[in-house]
Amino acid sequence: MEKTLVLTATITPPVNAHKLSRSDPVIRRQDYYSAFSHYLQTLGECFDRLIFAENSGSEVAEFLELASKSSSSPEVLVWSYDANDFPNEWGRAYGEFKLLDLVFRQLNPGPNDEFWKATGRVFISNIEEISLNSPKKFDLNCDCRYLPKIPVIWDGKRWMDMRLIGFGAEFYRNEVLGLQDQFRHDLVGTPEPYFYERVMSWRTRYRVECRFGRQPVLHGHAGYDNKDLASFRQRAIMHLRRFSRRFTPFVWI
Repeated sequence: MEKTLVLTATITPPVNAHKLSRSDPVIRRQDYYSAFSHYLQTLGECFDRLIFAENSGSEVAEFLELASKSSSSPEVLVWSYDANDFPNEWGRAYGEFKLLDLVFRQLNPGPNDEFWKATGRVFISNIEEISLNSPKKFDLNCDCRYLPKIPVIWDGKRWMDMRLIGFGAEFYRNEVLGLQDQFRHDLVGTPEPYFYERVMSWRTRYRVECRFGRQPVLHGHAGYDNKDLASFRQRAIMHLRRFSRRFTPFVWI
């Protein structure tokens, strides 16, 4: 069994990309380079392979150079595709899963392998801890949130965090590969609530983990609203979620 971690990247997003504030290619390139550097410096032997996968056809020479100088344990690959040829209104989830499909087909992992994806601009400093504390066998390992509806006050929230997802390779091959058309924003709206509902349906038939055993520690800026993930407010939210995972694991916040 091998574990592959794919860092998804769009250095040059389309003009007027849907719901994207952090859109400057220069800034995004810096984000990706910083996160990639951190992964190369910190990853141990948890993952067998690290793939930086870029889908806008942008120049990736500096990433190739960085990978060639790496002394990290996993095999390091940099793959570039020109795969952003779709309407903006289809959204980033469509583009990301189109990219993941390209990577999956090129990699062709074995049926017992694990296929992880992480948003390449954001460095998750405890990603190995999350992976090592996952079940030995799973089909889908993700992080969901559920806040019930309170009439008048709160509409509720059902959400799957798409910044880090672990797939069993056979599950991805049978259930996800080729389905990016179902993830289009113009058809299903915001992708995270839609994915939450898909996860709930999958868990009746597959080995699905709906919550990570550890709270992801994120560094960087959100693409949607450019917020600093290390700000005081975001750190406070992270600590609250970490407390909940440990002492009230039935509360998905």
